[in-house]
Amino acid sequence: MRRILGLCCSFVVMATVAATRQVPKAPRQIDVHFRFQERVVTPHEPVVLMFEVHNGLNQPITVAVGPLTRQFYDLTLTTPSGQVLHKEPFEGKIDIVTAGNGKIVVTPGGDYQEPLVMNQWFPFESQGKYSLTAKLTSDIETPEGSFQGETQTAHLLITKRDPTRLRKVCTDLEQQEEIAIIVPQRQRNSLRWR
Repeated sequence: MRRILGLCCSFVVMATVAATRQVPKAPRQIDVHFRFQERVVTPHEPVVLMFEVHNGLNQPITVAVGPLTRQFYDLTLTTPSGQVLHKEPFEGKIDIVTAGNGKIVVTPGGDYQEPLVMNQWFPFESQGKYSLTAKLTSDIETPEGSFQGETQTAHLLITKRDPTRLRKVCTDLEQQEEIAIIVPQRQRNSLRWR
C-alpha cells in the first residue's frame, strides 16, 4: 500500500512540475508582433496582416515560418457576428513564398517583415469589427536558447462599400505587380550585358 501511495505521490509531483514548466519569454531586445497593414478597409479589399520581428541583440536569431506553407502561424478570427474561425496549419493551401527550410535569419539590429494576405484563409464578407488572435507556434532561436512569442490580438474594421477607394487599391496593386515583373527583367538584362 505504501509503495502504491508513493508512486501516486511521485506522479502528482511530476505532473505538477510539468504543468508549471513555462516556455521562456522573449528577451526584451527581440520584438515579435502581428499588426494589420490597414486597420480600416472596405469590402472586397485585401486584408493584409504584417508579421514583424526586430532583433535588438548583437547576435543573429533564427525564426522558423515554414518552407512552402506558413504552417507556424496559428490564426483565429472572430467576425462581427461573433463567429470564430480558425486557420488550420495544413488545410491544403500552399503559399510558395520561400525556398529552403523556411528558417529566416534576422541579423543583429535587423528586421524581418512578411505580409500575410488573410483573405486566402478567412472570409471578410460583412461590415463591422473583426478581432484576430495570432501566434507564431515555432521557436525563435537565439544564441542563449529558444523561446516562443506571445499570443497577440489585432483589430480590423470593415466599413461600408467605397468604390473610389477600391479603384485606388486596385490601381496600386496593378502598379506593384508591374514593378515585380519589370525589376527581375532589368536585373537579368543587366547581367547579360556584363
